[in-house]
Amino acid sequence: WLGRGMVRKAMGDFEGSIKDYTQAIKLDPNIAEVWDARGLVLVCKNDYVGAIADYTQALKLDPKLTEAWNNRGSARVLKGDLDEGISDHTQAIKLDAGFFDAWLSRGMARHIKKDFTGAILDYEQLLELDPEPPVAATARSLIKYARQELEKQKEK
Repeated sequence: WLGRGMVRKAMGDFEGSIKDYTQAIKLDPNIAEVWDARGLVLVCKNDYVGAIADYTQALKLDPKLTEAWNNRGSARVLKGDLDEGISDHTQAIKLDAGFFDAWLSRGMARHIKKDFTGAILDYEQLLELDPEPPVAATARSLIKYARQELEKQKEK
């Protein structure tokens, strides 16, 4: 069920994917990665509340599942709960300081929150983690944009 759920998601069949993941959960509700995977599909359907619930269940089963911390953080940000999302991204970073996606996600959440200083620090960490193009160019662009926004904020 897990493999078919992944394939269906990749093909854009979100309903079928959710059904497959739900079946996998019924067969064994103690696999954190399945709850996390279903949460990803729920985000694709803009069901942030359902996704957050699935990520929370995944974290109950495996509190060290960094992907679930990061994914729940992103779902919370998309739902508009910036502080909770940033907190989840921070937890993912605490568990794995080399988790690129968590630094990027937290930086973007801080940017949305207009915490440009925090966003710049997170974007700079991206350069530390992957200084090669094209990542470096993207990170530098994000840093430049956040610095511009910070200057505008200071002028007000």
